[in-house]
Amino acid sequence: MTDSPESITLRTLTDADIPAVLVMNNAAVPAVSALALTDLAWFQAEAEAFVVAVEPQGGIVAFLILLDGPSCPYPSENYRWFVDHHREPFLYVDRIVVGASVRGLGTGQLLYRHAIEIGTGRWPALSAEVNLRPRNDASLRFHAAFGFREVGQREHTGGGRLAMLSFDLSAGPSSSTPIDLPRSGAAVGPTPNRRPGLNHRER
Repeated sequence: MTDSPESITLRTLTDADIPAVLVMNNAAVPAVSALALTDLAWFQAEAEAFVVAVEPQGGIVAFLILLDGPSCPYPSENYRWFVDHHREPFLYVDRIVVGASVRGLGTGQLLYRHAIEIGTGRWPALSAEVNLRPRNDASLRFHAAFGFREVGQREHTGGGRLAMLSFDLSAGPSSSTPIDLPRSGAAVGPTPNRRPGLNHRER
């Protein structure tokens, strides 16, 4: 039986989680960029938050990586776009990956609400990007309903185009938010760590 969001626990990534997270991430390519073990080790050390969603049996069903902008020395072109265009600090969603077993059940929404919880009171905005070419309508609808607004667009390598999105962290997510999201990720590179502790069940 597939787990509902109420049965999923969020916690910080541990060393033991890395093999499962690596497999999950690379199975999601090209929706996100591929990672190596060294990339995951870097994110574990440097990300503002590296959160895994765990089912009652202990398996990892999703994960989230957040970075602190603009202080990260992170060479992703998408991240650097936000550094160049934001006038204030921001919390950056590098990637959310949701496993097939829980896709469409609210796990992406659960992780985004947690990102908002982390960011509220510490950053003015939560930033992310979504593909316009090739178009990711499901993700665009999800982010729009959640309360993200487009703050620009950028072309990227290979002829793709991205919608650059921002969520006002002084507001809460819309109660009409749809469930789950496939979204584009950014390339890997180096950031400073100020990861809050995590070990609780989300509602």
